[in-house]
Amino acid sequence: MSKFLDLGSDIIVPGPLIAFADSRPLVAPAPFADAVDHWRFGTRAGDRTGLVNGRVLRRGLAVTDFISNGSGYTSRPTATFSGGGANGLVGQTEINGGIVYSVGYSGQPINDEGAVTVVLAGGGGAGAAVTMGRGTEPAYSDYYATVGAGNHNGLVSDIDDALVFSEAYLIRRPNEAQRIGGTLKFVSASRGYAVGGDGYAWSANGAQLQIQGRADLDDVITPSSAWGVGQWGVLIVSYTSTTRTAMAFGSDGVPVTAARTYPKNLADPQRKRAIGGIHWDFGTSNSPIDISSYAYWSYALTAGQMASRAFDMLDYARDADLID
Repeated sequence: MSKFLDLGSDIIVPGPLIAFADSRPLVAPAPFADAVDHWRFGTRAGDRTGLVNGRVLRRGLAVTDFISNGSGYTSRPTATFSGGGANGLVGQTEINGGIVYSVGYSGQPINDEGAVTVVLAGGGGAGAAVTMGRGTEPAYSDYYATVGAGNHNGLVSDIDDALVFSEAYLIRRPNEAQRIGGTLKFVSASRGYAVGGDGYAWSANGAQLQIQGRADLDDVITPSSAWGVGQWGVLIVSYTSTTRTAMAFGSDGVPVTAARTYPKNLADPQRKRAIGGIHWDFGTSNSPIDISSYAYWSYALTAGQMASRAFDMLDYARDADLID
């Protein structure tokens, strides 16, 4: 059965789920029909196609080596991408203290197999050079995928960053630092909050969930004991034009919430929503991510709607034997 009964959404055609002694859904919850898309990983190896609208997640691309940061830069140099994997991408850079400290991109990789070469030019400086690495295919189990370590191994959607939206992750809690997803770049250098975007991460030893965007308006959530290290739970976040609400649900369905007034800065240049640390430009040693489901909505879910959708994700995890 559905462990969590929501009268506003569960008692609809084909009717309420029937209680059984093993506390599992009689029928696994359907994908979220109101989502821009909803991905479930692992039921078919290698499948990164959404179940609602068929939108495809692409294998990642990110800097794997700063050959040189260069010197003397007074403005952001141009990053020109070329090679078989460059189609659909526009390079972008950030500088700090006269050096180039990050190279990223707008767009979704269309060819997620081909290599990409970057040439940096202009900006009043010289000498900066980087190597971009192409992510490998995640490893698939029956009901989840393991996204490999390193920023380049994330997955990139075709969904632009926005000021109003919601998204949810069914993930396993790690025992080390890990970037979960988003559009965030490091905000404490020359352009500060103007780089925009948002993101989520686990702190060292998986002790806390970090809800990030502006350094002065970040939040942390310490999950309940029901979401222990190595166990599955749901992170769901909703943005209105003026607020941000984040909820963490363990297997008991009791949320730990962080909510605040939050004037988000849109990603500038625009960036696509991603799983992993694709856009994060401060360190490249992110740990592997076990993810079972990801969903994105183009509107702000209410607190009640967030709970309802988290319960559905937990019921799916229960049906898949990821949680008891």
